Amino acid sequence: MIKAQEKQLLPDVPTDKLNQAVEFPKLPYVSTWSNAQGVRFFDAELKRDGNDVAPFLTGQFIVKPGATSVTDCHDVREVWIVGRGKGILYYNQKPLEISECDYLFYDSQESLQVTNTGQEDLVIYCCWWT
Repeated sequence: MIKAQEKQLLPDVPTDKLNQAVEFPKLPYVSTWSNAQGVRFFDAELKRDGNDVAPFLTGQFIVKPGATSVTDCHDVREVWIVGRGKGILYYNQKPLEISECDYLFYDSQESLQVTNTGQEDLVIYCCWWT
């Protein structure tokens, strides 16, 4: 939503046409998938006009209370940002408590698994690259 102050910067645009006059940078999710009961992944489309807009991939995943993801190990490097909730991350089979606003980095071929130990959804934003 554009704030009232920002509307003053575009005085020639009628208020009902304001959002149509601005090209928003919002990128859509292109796929959703799951690897375990109560775990849902959303991969973002990082393209504009058919061209890549970033040298990495990104998305988010949501883990329902009490749910656990399958163990993941891959060739990419990855960053997770915990947006909401809390849980236990099993990082190379070692438990680590994680919660909102934690930033986590994983190198390639490290095993990852997460369990939501809270009462609300555990929301994790991630990006990965080779």
